[in-house]
Amino acid sequence: MIQTSYFGNIKKLNGLKQVSIAAQTPNWFTGERELDFAPSFQLVYDIKKNRISKEEYRTKYFAELDRLDKDLVSKKLKSYYEDNSVFLCYERPDDFCHRHLFAEWVKENFKFDIIEWQLQ
Repeated sequence: MIQTSYFGNIKKLNGLKQVSIAAQTPNWFTGERELDFAPSFQLVYDIKKNRISKEEYRTKYFAELDRLDKDLVSKKLKSYYEDNSVFLCYERPDDFCHRHLFAEWVKENFKFDIIEWQLQ
């Protein structure tokens, strides 16, 4: 299974392979980093400075993802799925965030779900 969450939940994510998909990862983070799935620094800057709308961000982020090698992405996703991974970034679950867009893109292009982690 692949799930998503944010760095604020890190202590609750025991047993999951933790993978940052943030453009910039906290220095204290010891898990893996998957920069292929992260938005570009320019895209992050533009949305944080309100230079682009959420819809423009969505369009540009999907364009970045569409440039990735689909076979390589598929292999990576299968590996993360088998490893019971959680993809992490900074925003809380209800905030606008690329990890939700990434999950949507994966479902559309690779036909499997990535869900938001919830404490059980």
